[in-house]
Amino acid sequence: MFGIFFKNENLSFDNGYGKHILAYIKLGNYVEELHIPIDYWGAKEYINSWISSLVEGLETQKHSVLITSMHESNSINFINSWIVYYDKENAFIQNKIIFTGDIPNFDISKINSYIGDRETVNEDGFKISEWLVKKKDVIDFYDSLKVKEI
Repeated sequence: MFGIFFKNENLSFDNGYGKHILAYIKLGNYVEELHIPIDYWGAKEYINSWISSLVEGLETQKHSVLITSMHESNSINFINSWIVYYDKENAFIQNKIIFTGDIPNFDISKINSYIGDRETVNEDGFKISEWLVKKKDVIDFYDSLKVKEI
């Protein structure tokens, strides 16, 4: 199974860094809790961005960027995200921080264009953590989001 799921979209909390909602990402048998900020984007904006990125990635069979931390663009330094890399019937998922200051004229609507091909080793020679899921699970997640799209 794969997906990012909100525990309760209507229940927010302040973790000392602004308002957040609890969510989790499911990567096969692995589950990680997420604190998703909602000071700038709400749950619907995250869902709509995931849908848009998944559509593009599934069409090109390259990758999709699922943003899990978005802040106002004039104060943003980085974006937390999960990248879905497509490979035949599989998908490899990597957690990635995108440093927006390194991208001239950063435009959130072009988020997929700022990610290159999948790498499995970082610049220091260490293996990059990634999870393998079935591409069908990604498609099932996309289908579940379409019901929530606004």
